[in-house]
Amino acid sequence: YKRQVQHSSKSLVAIVMPALNAAKTIEAAVDSVRRQSFSNWHLIVVDNGSADATPQIAVNLAQADHRVRFTRELQSGVSAARNHGIAESQAPFIAFIDADDLWLPQKLSEQLASLDDNPDVGGVISLLDRFTTSTQFRFAHTRNIPDRITLDELLVNNVTGNGSNLMIWREALDKVGGFNPNLQG
Repeated sequence: YKRQVQHSSKSLVAIVMPALNAAKTIEAAVDSVRRQSFSNWHLIVVDNGSADATPQIAVNLAQADHRVRFTRELQSGVSAARNHGIAESQAPFIAFIDADDLWLPQKLSEQLASLDDNPDVGGVISLLDRFTTSTQFRFAHTRNIPDRITLDELLVNNVTGNGSNLMIWREALDKVGGFNPNLQG
């Protein structure tokens, strides 16, 4: 991969959050985005047909912070919701967080630094930890992830572990055509 666009410390990051019946967790997930040390981002919350209070909570969060936007992609699955969020932004970087996940404060800045240090890389993933509740640590993600992952490795193995740890150049995402909406889950 050879990118055409260069990053700067002021480059905008679009963060896409699909949400389905996430009333219990969405506020904490959005707060973890707000606590990022890198602050030039906007968050696009894509409601995917929630039957609970998720849409109203997301609207309230958007009213409280101009960087948060709310939109809908009704019950088309998480891939379609992510594609809808991607289409809502022209930012050069796209990051993803699910409505029931949390980020550490340095996540965006460390991923941007990694992309700067590796100009031939289209995207980066971070390790993850799992919790049984919002406060009870369960285990660290201990997969043996190589420094470089080829497309073949990515297609054969789930090396990312989760959708909330990916940041990708929009240019690279556009080249592969986004997420396959036929895949549910």
